This record gives sequence, C-alpha cells and structure tokens, in this order.
Amino acid sequence: MYRIIKLIISIISISVVLACGVKGPPVPPGYTAPPKVRDLSYQVTGDKLVLSWTLPKADTGQNNRIASAGVFRIKQPLGKQECPDCPQIFERVAKLAARSGTMTYTDRITPGFQYYYKIILSDGADRSGGDSNIVHHIHEGDSQ
Repeated sequence: MYRIIKLIISIISISVVLACGVKGPPVPPGYTAPPKVRDLSYQVTGDKLVLSWTLPKADTGQNNRIASAGVFRIKQPLGKQECPDCPQIFERVAKLAARSGTMTYTDRITPGFQYYYKIILSDGADRSGGDSNIVHHIHEGDSQ
C-alpha cells in the first residue's frame, strides 16, 4: 500500500513539473503578427513635425497583410517632471491606410512641449504588431 501511494505521489509530481510552461494569450493557428516599423524618423519645419517610415514587407498570407498604421503620441509640457519608473501612455492620434514604400504623417506641434511618437501596424482583422522605435522631439520654439 505504501508503494502505491508513493508511486501515485511521484506520478502527480512529475505531471505537475512537466505541465508547467510559459503561458500566454491564445494565438490563432498559423498567425503571424504584423512586423514592426524599425526606421521611424522625423523632420521639423516651423510648427509642423513630419514623421516618416518604411512599411516593412509582411508575409504573403491573406491573414498577415498590413492594413493600417496607427500613429501614437505623448505630448508633455517642458516644465513637467518625468517619472522614470512610470509607464509611458501613448494616445493614438491617427490611423492611416497602409500603402507600400515610405509613409508619412504630419502633426502640428506647439512651442513649450516635448513629443514622443511611435507607429504600430495592424492587419485586416485589426490585430496589432509590435511598437516601432520611439522618436522624441523637444519643441522650444521657432528656432528649431
């Protein structure tokens, strides 16, 4: 009887150890998230900031087609103290239909603020890929 209990406890222990793994959100079979934009850059002329990036090539499957590019922004007053441990909360300011090649977005900026931007690509089912690189601009006035 003692051997049977010991055997059962051993089997349960092994099952628990082997069953534990990295869990994550469910992913549809054969699904690949849209790729990340890796070359986000900007230029400033007066009160206009123009973002530009190259749309990466996605897998050719129907479910992996890039349909849109979301433009996300943080706008902070220059005098505001940053919290290094706080998460950055971006607001979506535009959703653009994707087109091959280089894409651009123009934003009007205000002196006395700093801006952070990133791009997130989405497929036709509005499933998002990863964040692009983040660009940062401090707009002190007309001299920049």
